[in-house]
Parts: sequence; structure tokens; C-alpha cells
Amino acid sequence: QFNEDIIFDQLDDQLKKYGLAYSPIDQEEINNLIGEIFIDDTYKLIKTCIKLAKTKNLSSDEISSMFNELQDQFRSNRFKRFFIPLLDTYQGILRKNNTIDFEDMIIDSAKLLKSIKAEPNKSSYGNFRYIFVDEFQDISESRSIFLNNLRGNAKLFCVGDDWQSIYRFTGSDNTIIKSFKNI
Repeated sequence: QFNEDIIFDQLDDQLKKYGLAYSPIDQEEINNLIGEIFIDDTYKLIKTCIKLAKTKNLSSDEISSMFNELQDQFRSNRFKRFFIPLLDTYQGILRKNNTIDFEDMIIDSAKLLKSIKAEPNKSSYGNFRYIFVDEFQDISESRSIFLNNLRGNAKLFCVGDDWQSIYRFTGSDNTIIKSFKNI
């Protein structure tokens, strides 16, 4: 019931069967009670979630589809109802102000580089035959796409140790280093 996100409907049915009314506590009252005992780190969580979604270059629809695949639909649905409007609002504010954030810089640069036809044995940008990347274990999906588009036909030399990957919280994905031959 919980995982299928039908628990509240069934709870309401059970309460009605015994002549009781389903009357949840008002959200403002809940917030006040929680505020008395809990210091809120919600801002940090939202910021991290937005960064991770953008690092993976996921649209709201892709995030929704991804969460539809999870077993725990109760939490999944609540997260989607909370997070997706925040992400869409954030993106809307960026567009309205004609600005981009750091992840947009990487994603937009990758798109631009993809449109450039590279010469044989050269990168897409400049006259580079070789590209060297250090700390490759901390690369994210969007940075991997950027690097691949920058690379063009140049040779890629990367140094990294998947045991030293420490930047998962910024979108680093150490599966990329494990699938290096696909870059």
C-alpha cells in the first residue's frame, strides 16, 4: 500500500468504515511543530538535487519517468510533486533573466562543440591532436559529453583512479571511468 501510494486512500476508507473522519494536520501546523525541533537543510537538499539533475542533463519528463520505475512509489510520487515544480521554476527563472548556471555552461558548450566538424586527428576546437584530463574519476555525465564533443578526432589521455572518486555529490559518476573505451 505504501509503495503503491494508495495508503492514504485506504486509510480514509478504513476510518469511514468505523465512523471516523480523515482530518490530517494542516501543513502550516506541521511546519511549525517541525520547526521547533528541527533545523532545516532543505535548501541544501534542493540545490544538490537540481545540480545532480542538471549534471545528468535530465528534463523534468525524464526525471518523472526515472522515478516511475522505482519500487517505492509513495516516496517517488512525493519527491516528484515536490522537486519537479522546483526544477521547472528554477529553469524558468534562468530563462526569464537570460542567464545560465554552471551546468548550463557545460551542456551548452557541449552542444556547440558537437556542431563543429573536426579535421582528421584534431579536436573540434583548436588545433589539438591530444587532450589530457587529470582526475578523470571525478567526471560527470555532462562533462563527459563535453569532453567527447571537444575531442573530435584528437587522442584522449586521461588519468584517474576510481577508488579515489570523492565528488559524487557534485554529479561525478565513476562508472564513466569504468567505461572509458566508450568515450
